Amino acid sequence: MKNFFIIRILNILKFISKKSKKMLFFQKKNFYIIFIFFIFSIKINAQNSFLPLNRSFNLPLERKIIIENINFQTSFKPYLENEFEELINLNFVYQTNKSKIFFFKKDSYFLRKLRKENFIIFKNNDFKITFDPIFNFEIGKNINSKKNTFTNTRGFSVRGKILYNFSFFTSFYENQSIFNDYIHKKVDEIYVVNGQGRVKPYKENAYDYAYSCGLISYTYFPINNNFKIFIFENKF
Repeated sequence: MKNFFIIRILNILKFISKKSKKMLFFQKKNFYIIFIFFIFSIKINAQNSFLPLNRSFNLPLERKIIIENINFQTSFKPYLENEFEELINLNFVYQTNKSKIFFFKKDSYFLRKLRKENFIIFKNNDFKITFDPIFNFEIGKNINSKKNTFTNTRGFSVRGKILYNFSFFTSFYENQSIFNDYIHKKVDEIYVVNGQGRVKPYKENAYDYAYSCGLISYTYFPINNNFKIFIFENKF
C-alpha cells in the first residue's frame, strides 16, 4: 500500500515539475530530495477523522478504556477515530452499553439507528461512507416580553474515508428561529446570526438561516506517533 501511494505521488510531482520548471521548488535537485523523502518515510497512518466532541458519546469509550486498563491519553480532545479503532471496537462499545449510558434498555432497530448508529452506511475494504439526518427543536419563552421563542433545525452529516489516508466530513443545517429580544436586536443590526450565517425574514419576527461545516484530512508521514497534521479544516 505504501509503494502504491509513493508511485502516485511521484507521478503527480513529475507532472507538476514539467509544467512548472521555472518554480524553484520543483527544480531537479529538489525533486530528488522529495523522492528520497518518500522512499524513506516510515509508514502511512490510518485516516484521521474526528470522533464527535460530545460527552454522551465519549463516556462509553472512556469507560471501556478504564475497564480494559488501556494506556490512552484522554485529556486531548477531540479523539481521532483511527486511534480508537486500533484499541477497541467502537460498534461493540455502544452495543454493550445500552442500559448503562442511554435511556432505553431495549432499543428497536429504528431507535438504534436514530440514536446510536449511523443511519446509512456504505462500506467495503477500500472506503467507508456514512450518512446521518440531523433534527433539533427548541422552544422557550422570553420572561420580560412574554414572547415565545423557538429554533427548528433540519440537516444532515456525511462522514467518509477512502483507502487509509484520505478522510472527509461535511454537515449542513437549515434553521428557522425566533430569538430572545437582545439576540433579535443584534440580528436586525448585522443581518447575521452569530456563528451561523446570513438571515432572511421568516413569517413574523422569525429568521431563516443556514450553517455548514466541513473537514478534509490527508495522512502524514509522521514525525512521531503524537504529531498530527491536517491539510484543510474549515467552516463554510
